[in-house]
Amino acid sequence: MLRDRTARRRWGGRLARTVRRIQEVLIALEYADHGWRRLVPNLATALTLMLGLGAIEAARFGDFDLGIRFVLLAILSDGVDGLLARRWGCDSRFGGHLDSLADLVAFGVAPGILFAAAHPEAPGPVRVVVMAMLAIAGAWRLARFQTEPSRRDFVGLPITVGGPLFGLAVAGFQPAGECTGSPGRWSSRR
Repeated sequence: MLRDRTARRRWGGRLARTVRRIQEVLIALEYADHGWRRLVPNLATALTLMLGLGAIEAARFGDFDLGIRFVLLAILSDGVDGLLARRWGCDSRFGGHLDSLADLVAFGVAPGILFAAAHPEAPGPVRVVVMAMLAIAGAWRLARFQTEPSRRDFVGLPITVGGPLFGLAVAGFQPAGECTGSPGRWSSRR
């Protein structure tokens, strides 16, 4: 019994010291004034980036359905980050730039790689040009968005719409005779 109390006191003391250290770090990072709310939108943006990377990894392993699902889930996480940042009043230039980088990966690079992986029969230069066009157009659009003054009306096609539409078009286009099983499943009869 005495051992249990001693162990509890020891672990309780360690836990209290750890919590104090975390609080000190948060104060040093100036997150204490907004609390956890300031971190959540950036974590949602990080989720968008991770989903884009997951789509790229799924394409590498030939799981195109999973890749498309990751891109579509990235739409949701991308919408959540901006909504939370504006609603909680913790939007920042850093968050805007991080969001643009995450959007480029999830909606500019990942759909192009999904295309290239889904169509290995296409000539290599064609696949590279398609991937480059998507990535460059997305980067161009995001850079223009970051540098222009904000407007009430929206000009152009946002990358969060264009990339997923291209990904869905890739998923929907299947050369005749190459799809077996249920729609959306990829396999070759060769």
